Amino acid sequence: MKLIPQLVLDEGAHEATGISKRGRRKNEEYGYGYCRILVPNNEVYPINYLCDLINKNRKIFDNSNLEHEVIWIYWIGIQGNMEFTIKQIKSLESTNLAVAMNYIYASDLGIK
Repeated sequence: MKLIPQLVLDEGAHEATGISKRGRRKNEEYGYGYCRILVPNNEVYPINYLCDLINKNRKIFDNSNLEHEVIWIYWIGIQGNMEFTIKQIKSLESTNLAVAMNYIYASDLGIK
């Protein structure tokens, strides 16, 4: 397997197996799990950084037996809204991946 030097995975990644109860793999064992790619804290444009990383290394990701990829965006703040530039939206679109977002209120994390 090839390595991606700038790739940082968080410690919460895990793998497990189970028996599928429906779908094309019903009654078959399958692997599942997740890993999170962390964007460096000092990165000024984190969405563009992540999308560029995915696009530049697409062949490596495709050869890694990944079955379902989603870009999750966690936004922490005090107002409850998110805003994206056209460039960010185009960057997300360029990955051809599903995008999911969660807004986390800073006060829920004890941040004032």
